[in-house]
Amino acid sequence: MQRITPAELLNRFREVKQATILTVVMSTEVKLLKKSKKDGRPCPYVGVRKRTTCQAMIGTNYENGVNNRREKEGLKRDFEAEEHSWATHTDDPVISVKGDQYYANMRIRKTLDVQYVCDGKKFDRELLREFEPKKSTSSRQGVKDEVIWRMPKVYPACSIEKIKYSGEEIEVVL
Repeated sequence: MQRITPAELLNRFREVKQATILTVVMSTEVKLLKKSKKDGRPCPYVGVRKRTTCQAMIGTNYENGVNNRREKEGLKRDFEAEEHSWATHTDDPVISVKGDQYYANMRIRKTLDVQYVCDGKKFDRELLREFEPKKSTSSRQGVKDEVIWRMPKVYPACSIEKIKYSGEEIEVVL
């Protein structure tokens, strides 16, 4: 397995010129409410991370993806993506930027595994349920089977641990 830095990962993503399927392992901090939804007690859980393994696609266009899904569901291809509220899309379809932080634009095709981890050990998600904020979904797509789009951090902070594409396995080292 090859090991690369977040800067090298950013450069690899910039080289993508067409839709590319990859398997990606991402680790993100779990956002929790400060108090329980059930009884108002303070949240005792700090540092819990969600480690997701999924099949994704980079080098693709969100608006086209939603319109393709609309067409499959017998709807008009009339979806227009709005400007992102917190990041700037670049000429590169793979990368968005906010300040000095670069993000990868990924369409999630299939989630393969989800684990919750705290201090390097598996963590029971059920313990978190009463502290989880309400989940939102896209109300604009107008489809039954939502097109899932994620923007994991790439550089300098990086939430991607591993990727596999074009027959190559890569570990991102911080």
